[in-house]
Amino acid sequence: MKKIILALLNGLSKYLFRFLAKIVRNRKLLEQFTDAVEGETDFITFHYRPKAASSVCTPSDRIRASGSLAIVMQGPIIHKDNFTLETIKIYQKHFGGSQIILSTWEDEVPAVVRRFEDLGITVILNSKPASTGISNINLQITSARSGVRAAKELGVEYALKTRTDQRIYAPNVADFL
Repeated sequence: MKKIILALLNGLSKYLFRFLAKIVRNRKLLEQFTDAVEGETDFITFHYRPKAASSVCTPSDRIRASGSLAIVMQGPIIHKDNFTLETIKIYQKHFGGSQIILSTWEDEVPAVVRRFEDLGITVILNSKPASTGISNINLQITSARSGVRAAKELGVEYALKTRTDQRIYAPNVADFL
């Protein structure tokens, strides 16, 4: 009986995810869905975020841009939609004058690494630790440590450590920090 229930739930979840994916692709349908759900719960919000740096139209205030900040991005390069590459291009717009450091893994394809180096950022290629640790903590420690160390060697006053699978869209965020 338990196997039958699990199979039913698995099948229903696939249909539910397909339905939600269709809703998300159709903005009007998404708005109608959230209006219906909000009647039963708290507010629901959604945002469309640009994938490419060329679509980001929120420049930073150049007067406040500072060279005393390093953005350390640690983790594997996210290739889908050129996510990590486009993130760096956005950071170059939003954090003008700041050092950008990508701390990733030595097993990345050299041609891909060159695309990042061609942007004028610092790329660090780390050896992976023998043990990745619980929840990949040793990978995070290794790449974060070498990225922050590079920021210190560049002589910056502040370092903002992010992950390669995350993105900050807000301009002038350094002032808030």
